[in-house]
Amino acid sequence: MDRSSTTAGTLTGSVTFNSDIVGLATDIAVPLLGLNIKLLGPTDTLFGNPGTTYPPSTTSSRGMEITLPVQIDKVVFPTTKAATVTMQAGPDMDELRIFTKCDGPPPVVPEVPYVALLPLSALLVGGLVLVSRRRRLAI
Repeated sequence: MDRSSTTAGTLTGSVTFNSDIVGLATDIAVPLLGLNIKLLGPTDTLFGNPGTTYPPSTTSSRGMEITLPVQIDKVVFPTTKAATVTMQAGPDMDELRIFTKCDGPPPVVPEVPYVALLPLSALLVGGLVLVSRRRRLAI
């Protein structure tokens, strides 16, 4: 959520996944303890959308205000596969990354059948050598 006007507002939304939620990442500030925990930046490269350029966590606050005593934003898990998020517009963006369990093996990426290409490569190289030798003999 990113505030687009000077008036603050609150948004609530829910998402349901096909598999269980196993974790979440957000940047969290705990002013009472003097902590500033940044979990989004370290997970951007591995778990972020490859087409997205994320701001550096060191220069921006991307997280949610979900710590006490003043809990502005909330994440509730009504079931193991659902999350309900409530965000209030503030000076910084509110971002959250939800991790889900992978049900089953990862998808198989089809590979080029190198075994079939090897004989074709040998024929191509062999043909080029023969053509080269014939040209030398003809000269």
